[in-house]
Amino acid sequence: MIIKKFGKKSINILLFGVSCVGKTTAGKLLADKLGWLFFDVDDEIVKHCGCSIGEFVDTFTCVERNDVRRSLVLEYLDKCPGNKVIAISSMHFRSSFEDIIAREDVVAIYLKDKPTNIFNRLIFTDNNDQLMDDSEEYKQSHKAYYLREIREDIKFFDKVYRIIPNTCNIDGRTAEKVVEEIVKNWLRNH
Repeated sequence: MIIKKFGKKSINILLFGVSCVGKTTAGKLLADKLGWLFFDVDDEIVKHCGCSIGEFVDTFTCVERNDVRRSLVLEYLDKCPGNKVIAISSMHFRSSFEDIIAREDVVAIYLKDKPTNIFNRLIFTDNNDQLMDDSEEYKQSHKAYYLREIREDIKFFDKVYRIIPNTCNIDGRTAEKVVEEIVKNWLRNH
């Protein structure tokens, strides 16, 4: 039913948002529900650049990181046939994605949530992207710092992502509920 509305052309759902908002979790679930391909830009960066996300952030400038993300997204859109869901790690400049979200085959959605809900999803990894054993203890002992950082990220990206035509306020809901909203509000209306 959903696909018939789009005809035979591919549909690409692009999920934007700050770190730990739930792009990957909701994106995987959405792709599984629809039987579509799923790409996580962070996972593809690890493969493409041969380094962990931490090393990528520490080694590349913000402009270079945006360029890598943009080129990977364009590669998925143009070279991977079929319907896709793509979780896009933070892009700091509108010029990196504004032409992408304007494409006819793209449904761009900005996922948002409250700072405390994002904080609760935080996990910490080492330089090899392996979960740290004391992740929860570390998180709680640095709670004020991370909540401040999350608030700053939200404030910054709200300005950058305001051109994204669709916003999904997660408000602490499960990924299943977010996927239901995406299907109901954006796939059936396009």
